Amino acid sequence: LSVGAPVGEVVDAGQVYVTVWLPIRRAALVQVGQTALIEEESDKSAGKDTEAGSLTGQVVFVGRVADAQSGNLPVRVLVDNPEGRLSVGQILDTTIIVEKQPDTLCVPLQAIYDEGEGPLLNVVRDGKSAVLQPTLGTVRDGWVAVSDTDLDAGEPVIVEGGYNLPEETPVNTEPAETGNEPTADEGTADAGGTDAAP
Repeated sequence: LSVGAPVGEVVDAGQVYVTVWLPIRRAALVQVGQTALIEEESDKSAGKDTEAGSLTGQVVFVGRVADAQSGNLPVRVLVDNPEGRLSVGQILDTTIIVEKQPDTLCVPLQAIYDEGEGPLLNVVRDGKSAVLQPTLGTVRDGWVAVSDTDLDAGEPVIVEGGYNLPEETPVNTEPAETGNEPTADEGTADAGGTDAAP
């Protein structure tokens, strides 16, 4: 060995930093002190019978210099790791909770349209269309939070064919298919929980 050559490295993984790269617009929603959920993947391929779980961390740094290649900003999350569940260099799924809105009403994003005077939403009441003008909130996984309307949870909303549809138009509906996002002509308003920036 030559003089000054490293022969080893001591790593303390009791606490680890998880670095999340976010587009600038999403990073603008993130602030120091917010909670982050770090998802672990099961490792069946390595012969371990470990179930997927999650750890909680806290945002401690939001970068202001974008990466030259991707244009994304680094966000650093500090995670307590006393049991060594996370390894240095591991790739993880991380969700940063930027706002908590209990009992938030959400509709499929496809149901929202704009005719030039703000967002509109068509609902079906007594077999006829009714137009609402909601205030939009956070968008996540194909759903958008809505408020400032008399929309009730479970009311059918029109996700196709609603643009420029006059009030009181008779409507034939089809039940939405099961899944994460509505694919039929009718969606359903749903009560959501925490909004996050994945």
